[in-house]
Amino acid sequence: MRIIKHTFILTIFILLTVFLLTCNSSTTKITVAKSEVQSCANDSANKYVVYVPSHSEDCKAMPLIIILDPHGSGSFAMNHFLYAAEKYQCILAASNLVKNNFEGFVPTIKALISDIGNKYSIAQNIYIAGFSGGARMALIYAQNHKIEGVLACGALSSPDQLSAINAPIYALTGMADFNFPEIARYIFDEANKPLNLRLEIAGEMHEWPDSVNIYRAIGSLILSANQPATGCFQKKMVLKEFASTNNKLIDSLYKNNLLINARLVCENMLKIPNLTEKKKFSSFLANINKDPRLQSELTQLKRSLDFEFKVRDAYYTAFNSKDSEWWKNEIGSLNKKIASTTDIYMKYAYRRIKAFLGIVCYSVTNNSLRTDNLATAAKTLQIYKLIEPDNPDMLYFSSLYALKTGNKKVIKEYLQQAVKNGFEDMELIRKEFPEEYAREILERKNQ
Repeated sequence: MRIIKHTFILTIFILLTVFLLTCNSSTTKITVAKSEVQSCANDSANKYVVYVPSHSEDCKAMPLIIILDPHGSGSFAMNHFLYAAEKYQCILAASNLVKNNFEGFVPTIKALISDIGNKYSIAQNIYIAGFSGGARMALIYAQNHKIEGVLACGALSSPDQLSAINAPIYALTGMADFNFPEIARYIFDEANKPLNLRLEIAGEMHEWPDSVNIYRAIGSLILSANQPATGCFQKKMVLKEFASTNNKLIDSLYKNNLLINARLVCENMLKIPNLTEKKKFSSFLANINKDPRLQSELTQLKRSLDFEFKVRDAYYTAFNSKDSEWWKNEIGSLNKKIASTTDIYMKYAYRRIKAFLGIVCYSVTNNSLRTDNLATAAKTLQIYKLIEPDNPDMLYFSSLYALKTGNKKVIKEYLQQAVKNGFEDMELIRKEFPEEYAREILERKNQ
C-alpha cells in the first residue's frame, strides 16, 4: 500500500509540474519531468527509480543524486527529494536493490552511476544520500569514490571516517531518533567535529526527513560545490532565496527557544562560499552563542543523554535476566513517562530509549530466528510485541517463528498483518515461506 500511495503522489507531482510549465513555456522550450523504473544494462537485478526534473533546453547536464533506502524502497525514498530536484535541477536515482545487509553495495552503486551516465547527460557533480543503514552505506561509499557531497539521515559515523571523505557531509537526525546520540557527540565536542561536517536537527523519529529539510540539506551541498555553471538554474538567485529561507528558519528557531538548532543552521550557512549575507549570519551566530538560553539547552540535553545511556545499559543487561512480566511493567512505566513528562529533553530521552529497545529486539529476534535459537526468539518476541505491537518486522518475525515451531493457525494471520502494516520485502517472503503462503500474500497485495 505504501508503494502505491507514494507512486500516486509522484504521478500527481509530475502532472502538476507539466501543467505549470506548459503555461509558462511560450518563449523557452521545456522538457517535462518524468519518472520510471529502470535496470542497469549489465545487470537486470540492479533496478532503480530515476526522476528527471522539468528543465529548459539550456540545461545541458544535471547533477546526479543517488538515494539509498534501508529497505530498498526507491519510490518511497524518492518522494522526499522531488522538491529539491526541481529547485536545483538534479536527476534522482533511488536504488531498489541496495538495502540493509546488502553486501555488494559498493560495486552495485558504482554500476548504477555508470548506467545512468550512459543514459543521461550527467554533470560532474554526483551526490549520494541515504537514511539509516542507507546513510551508513553512503558514507562508506564516499570514502573511496569521487562524490561532491553526502546527505546522511538518521545515522552518522566516527570522526576519522567522516574526515576521510573529501566532500561536505550534511547530517539530518530527529531528536527522538535512537541514533540521535551519533549527532549529539559533535554538538558537544566542537574541537573534534570534522571540518566537512554540517549538522541539523530535523523532525523527530527515525525516518526520512521531510522534503523541506532535504531541500535545505541538498541546497547547502549544491550551493557549496565548486563546479562550472550548467545552465540549469541561476545560482545567484537561488542562493539569495536559500539565504532568505534559512534566515526565516533561524529567526523562528530563536523565538521558539530552539537555540541549539539555530546555531547549527547558522554554522551551516557560513560554510557556503559566495554568500553575500555572511555578516548577517555571523551576527546571528554571535547573538546565539552569548545567549544564556543556549547554555541552558546544552545542559538539559547533556543531562538527558547521560540518563539515556545509563538506562540503555541497564535494559540491555535485563534482556538476559528479566522475565516477560517484569518487561510488561517496565514498558508500561516507560509509556507513562513518555506521556506525562513535561521536560521536553527527558521526553525525547524516554522516546529514544523505547526506540532503542525496539532496535535491540529486532536485532536479537532476527539473529535468533536465522540461527534457529527459538527459545531466545520466543522471549524477545514477547518484549518486541509490548514495545511495538504494530511493527511490521515484529509481525513478520512472529509469522516466521510460528512457521518454525509448527503453529500453522497463526502463520498466515501474522504474515498478512505484517504486509498490511508496511512490510514490503516480497523477495524475502518467497525465500522463507512455503509457496502457498507467499503466493496468497502476493495475490492479496496486487489486488
